[in-house]
Amino acid sequence: EQENYKGMVLYNEGGHFSAGMNLWLVYMGIQAKQWKQINEISKTFQDICVRLKYSPTVTVAAPYNLTLGGGAELSMWCNRIEAHAELYMGLVEVGVGLIPGAGGNIEMIDRALLNVPNDRKVPLDIVLSRALQSVALAKVGTSALESRQLLYLKPQDGITMNRDLHLQTAKFSALQMISAGDNNSVRREFNLPGKEAYSNFKLMLSGMYEGGYISEHDLKISLKVAYLISGGDCNPNYPVTE
Repeated sequence: EQENYKGMVLYNEGGHFSAGMNLWLVYMGIQAKQWKQINEISKTFQDICVRLKYSPTVTVAAPYNLTLGGGAELSMWCNRIEAHAELYMGLVEVGVGLIPGAGGNIEMIDRALLNVPNDRKVPLDIVLSRALQSVALAKVGTSALESRQLLYLKPQDGITMNRDLHLQTAKFSALQMISAGDNNSVRREFNLPGKEAYSNFKLMLSGMYEGGYISEHDLKISLKVAYLISGGDCNPNYPVTE
C-alpha cells in the first residue's frame, strides 16, 4: 500500500503453501501461561487477514498442496483464490482442540450464505450446516474441486491445472481485477438464525458423539464452532456484523 502497488499475490515455491500456525510454539506458550502474547499473536493474525480483504490493493492467493488452518484462512480472506488443482485445503483446528482463530468461521458463513435470499422461510440452519460440518469435522479437500464443495473455495475462485503456470495465472487474475476496479470489498453483515439453529446443531453433533463418530472433546470444541456459525444469542430479525 505504501509503495502504491495495485496488487499482491500470495505464493511461494516450497513443497507446500502452508501447513498453518506453528502449534508447538503455541503449546509452549500455553505451558508458560503466556496468555497475553498468545492473544497478541492471534489478534495480529486476524488483523492481517482482514487487511487482505479490505486493502485498496487487490489480493490473490495462489495455494497448492497443503493449505491448512491459518494457511487456509490467509487464502480465504484474499479478494480471490487461484488454486492449483492439487490442493489439500481445510480448517483443521478442531482436530487439535482449537477453533479457527483468524476469521475462518466468518469466511465459511459468507460462502454458505452466498446467493441465499434474505427470507425468513429459508431454513438457514440447513444452509449453514455445510459450513459447520466442514469446520467441526476438520474436513480437508483432497483436490481443488473437493475444496470448493467443502466451501473453502468460492464459485468464482479459479483452478489452474499446470503448476508451471500457477503463479502466472494468479498474477493475470489480479491484473484482471485491477483493470475491472474489482477490489472494493464491503464490510459484511449476516442474517443468522441464532438459538434455534444452535439447538439443531447441538442435536446433530450430540448424535455423532453418541454414534462414536467424534470424541467427547471433539463435541465440546465443535459446539463452540456451532455457536459461532449459528450466530449464538443473536436476534434473527437483525443482521450481525462480521
